[in-house]
Amino acid sequence: MKERLESIITYKKISLLLTVVALGFAFLLSSCSLAPSAPNIDAEDNPSSLTSEDPISTAADNSSLEAYASVLRNELEYYSTDNQQRVYLNDFLADNGVYEISLQVTDFAVLDMDGDNVPEVVLELSVGSSPEFYEVFHYMSGKVYGYLITYRGLQELKSDGTFLFSSGAADYGWGILAFQTSGFTTEPIGYSLSNQDGENLTVSYYIDNERVTKEAFDSAMDEQSTKGDAVWYDYDLNDIEDIQSKTSTLLCCE
Repeated sequence: MKERLESIITYKKISLLLTVVALGFAFLLSSCSLAPSAPNIDAEDNPSSLTSEDPISTAADNSSLEAYASVLRNELEYYSTDNQQRVYLNDFLADNGVYEISLQVTDFAVLDMDGDNVPEVVLELSVGSSPEFYEVFHYMSGKVYGYLITYRGLQELKSDGTFLFSSGAADYGWGILAFQTSGFTTEPIGYSLSNQDGENLTVSYYIDNERVTKEAFDSAMDEQSTKGDAVWYDYDLNDIEDIQSKTSTLLCCE
């Protein structure tokens, strides 16, 4: 498992770069004045968890940050993989076309979710005062794509892009996102899967899609849980000094 994680995610090598990217992104947004309305997700509940041919990635540059900033200012439409059309963020938050609710943005994070050295932006979305969804922005082929994920589908987000997903007490695991133009897939690192046969419940455990003992699974999941958490910023783009101070703290302590 350690070899697979090292091949997919090079957090220790790029963590300093990503904090610099987050700072640059904060500066790009410093002129914004938004009145957001926005929510968190479970893999089973999310209609956009589709496989697709032609996954695309792009070279890391400032284009993604500039595009994200324009999307958050409502100056640029992005492609919603959930309602399958181009939308402005405020319009999507008011009517996402999937759930009959309006959403409010509460926090955001900037990090590499899929290990391609191009950052994603993750918006935490709430219904009222309760986080319910995430909207993940991914940049490819010069365009911004959005993916709506339920709260249980993207829990305990780590700074290397891995996260906990769950569809029940005995059905959960850790994974990483893979983005396509029509949706996303969750690639599991390790997971448990239950089977109910009458009154008998059996639980199977997997790492790298190979069955393992409960002890091996628990050890791997404990190791995953100890990773550093993603850094979240309040979605108050006028309060740029607070974002700068948080990022500076990360830079000094890496």
